[in-house]
Amino acid sequence: MGLTRNCVVTSFTKMPESEFIEYIDGIVIPLILKSRREHGGE
Repeated sequence: MGLTRNCVVTSFTKMPESEFIEYIDGIVIPLILKSRREHGGE
């Protein structure tokens, strides 16, 4: 998986759509929210 600065998520291997969505919901979104809190919403 890859995540760019503008929050584009890229999968470098083929995976089921449901697994990709779970990854976004379970890992990516919490990281974005944590980053926003740590950087004052910048």
